[in-house]
Amino acid sequence: MGLAKYTVKKTDNNKKDEKFFLIIGILLVIAAIALTGYDIYKLTHYERVESKVVNVLRRSNGRHAHVTYEYDGKLYEDIALSYYDAFTMKTGKKLTVLINPAKPEKPHTTMFFMDVLLFLMGYLCTLPGLKKNNDKSKQSKKSTEESLYGDIYDK
Repeated sequence: MGLAKYTVKKTDNNKKDEKFFLIIGILLVIAAIALTGYDIYKLTHYERVESKVVNVLRRSNGRHAHVTYEYDGKLYEDIALSYYDAFTMKTGKKLTVLINPAKPEKPHTTMFFMDVLLFLMGYLCTLPGLKKNNDKSKQSKKSTEESLYGDIYDK
């Protein structure tokens, strides 16, 4: 019994898939850049306040952490976080939250890990489309060089 030899022929569906992943990848990279920009904005414009995790609730839609903190002389108790790390969040843990002076009742956190993860997912989605375009440009360059050198050597 011999090994069967086969070739994979590019079909229109493969080309559509490559375009689809390229578009999705570009959108994910843009979203990651926007979220990173927003996290940087929060770090530079919001005030840092020490808080304490008072409750981590498990619900059907995930875990929710609640914190207590003091800002501008007022105590804010049992306030839900906008975003947090569900794996390391424990009751009693101290946490620095970011407070928008215009809305001190809504504490924020940043999670650059998620921004980087989103960027990497977008980058990985764009690779098939980018590789295809790079291969085309190499083939085009090679055929141009062959025609130039072919003309010189033929004479």
